[in-house]
Amino acid sequence: MGPDPDFRIADAHLHLWDAQAHDYPWLRDRPVEFRYGDYGALPRRYLVEDYWRDAGEWKVVRGVHVEAEWDPHDPAGEMNFIAELRRQHGFPTVAVAQAWLDRDDCAAVLEAQAGHPFVRGVRHKPRAGMMEPTR
Repeated sequence: MGPDPDFRIADAHLHLWDAQAHDYPWLRDRPVEFRYGDYGALPRRYLVEDYWRDAGEWKVVRGVHVEAEWDPHDPAGEMNFIAELRRQHGFPTVAVAQAWLDRDDCAAVLEAQAGHPFVRGVRHKPRAGMMEPTR
């Protein structure tokens, strides 16, 4: 028995990426070992089509892309990438963008992220155990 066809889902935290076309240091750097295990299978594309395939019969009608640790030297680039996915697929619905609140360029980054009407917030991750952006 499959999911109830009337049961609609809003996925509050998902990630889409294209590690073949864009720089995600956590997917590029070796070894690809982190607190959750080996990431060796992830340095590839994971786009809307992949997400829909994995969702299977579940009716995901809304989705929040949460920044996927795109190159911290180009924090606005990821939302430009997500904007193109939204143009093509109408998904994800909204996003949480990357912003390093302790950087000198924070105001400019926030302004660029706010330029996308689908951005609903930003995420600044703690540095412990994470890659550290260069100022």
